[in-house]
Amino acid sequence: MCLILEKYIQVLAQEYRTVKFCKIKASDAKVSEEFIETALPVLLAYKNNEIIGNFVQLSTALGDDFFATDVEIFLQSYGLLPEKGADLSADSDDAPCEADSDHE
Repeated sequence: MCLILEKYIQVLAQEYRTVKFCKIKASDAKVSEEFIETALPVLLAYKNNEIIGNFVQLSTALGDDFFATDVEIFLQSYGLLPEKGADLSADSDDAPCEADSDHE
């Protein structure tokens, strides 16, 4: 489920260029095996270095058969994505996330 979510987040990152999407491998975050088996995938949303959304076991909310549009609608329902058609030329922080790398 984590790999599926990652694929869809990459799709959304192309569409929402003013939003920074990051990923981290659970083992690199030193997450316990029990948490990995029962809670993943997890999606955390931050704004101005403050957590504004913490969605554990996201597949429970989205179901086992979800698509990029489902993730998009979910994030929009919590106000975590800008409206479609928003000015994409707005300044955005292009600095990479600390967790950016070849992690899952």
